[in-house]
Amino acid sequence: MMIQFQTQVEYYENKIPVNIQIFITRGLFSLTTTSELSDIRANLSLKLPVILKKKSIAYSKLKIRISSDLPPRLVKYIDAHMLESPIASAICDSLTGKDSLRSYYNPSHLKLNNDSHEKAPISFIKNSKHNLDFAVTTINLLQVQKISAIYFVDTQDLGLSISLEYKDRYSPKIFIFNLYKNPEIINSLSVFLPHFLNIDQKLIFIGLENLPKTKQETLFQLIKNNIKNCIFFIKPCRCGNFLNNNKQCVCHSLVRSKNLDTLSGELISALDFNINFFESSSKSGLIISDFFYTTIMDNLEDLDGFNTKGLDSISISSYLKTYIEDLYTTFQLTPDLIKSIVRFACILAFLRGRDELLFSDIFDVINLQSNWYKYAKNSKFIQHRPLA
Repeated sequence: MMIQFQTQVEYYENKIPVNIQIFITRGLFSLTTTSELSDIRANLSLKLPVILKKKSIAYSKLKIRISSDLPPRLVKYIDAHMLESPIASAICDSLTGKDSLRSYYNPSHLKLNNDSHEKAPISFIKNSKHNLDFAVTTINLLQVQKISAIYFVDTQDLGLSISLEYKDRYSPKIFIFNLYKNPEIINSLSVFLPHFLNIDQKLIFIGLENLPKTKQETLFQLIKNNIKNCIFFIKPCRCGNFLNNNKQCVCHSLVRSKNLDTLSGELISALDFNINFFESSSKSGLIISDFFYTTIMDNLEDLDGFNTKGLDSISISSYLKTYIEDLYTTFQLTPDLIKSIVRFACILAFLRGRDELLFSDIFDVINLQSNWYKYAKNSKFIQHRPLA
């Protein structure tokens, strides 16, 4: 008899799927497992005979072999004991005939936590009063357009709240890693990512500045081929308002940029924009951004339906194309960065109701990002004004 089913285990507050195969044959009772499940074999060896005896099943006449698709090296980082209950239930149900006509066993009665709100962290409950529409929609828009960015928040709680809301609203294929709470996760990501990272998978990292620079470089090497699908939330300083155009930083000047000073140079170069999220001073509970707030907020309802086709309709004059080429050659900016700037400028033009890209759109992108570019890119690029 063969039993197959899928269940879940916890990996740093994320649920990952596990496929289980169980083979049952006749013979004296014995239990064998593959190497990745050897950690739970002792418990199953003790529990299964007791469970089977209560079901009036002659367990002495069975041989049971269990295997899964878990990477053996990953088991020490996950709660593998969560698999004991679904495995025991699947064996009992099959031997008692409850599951004889099904090859796929869905352990719905195991009370697995499929709802991220069911056991939400305290920090998320604390911030649940916030209206996160602007932040979540903005992040999704940039993700759809493959524009990489780093998001500054004044607290880790706000980063976690936005992350959970984004995950619930747009896709279940999202892993959230809180580096404030679990900085040691970097040690297992090299095992985890090759098995679970694909083109549709999104990764959210909260508290990037909490990792030493060497660990950030390790992280970058793991995700560099999927950087467009990664979302980073960090506090730019102790109070969270450094580089914020709408709130004043109260940190001492000697420690103001300490968090940004610890960022990996490779990671900074891979991220084209920074966007700040904060609570509005005029509307209680509303989370907004100083990045094109008026333009995007006025068109918030249209952003979810925004697509590449709309951008392709924006025309670029030959004179503006020459200017864009000049940026590339004069300031040695990467093609990806130029592409992201033009892409974001086209989004502005579209939302402003125009079908042509103007210099003002590009200047708005550069000006509102000036602090970030001065810090991470080429300051001469910011000072460049072709019409002056």
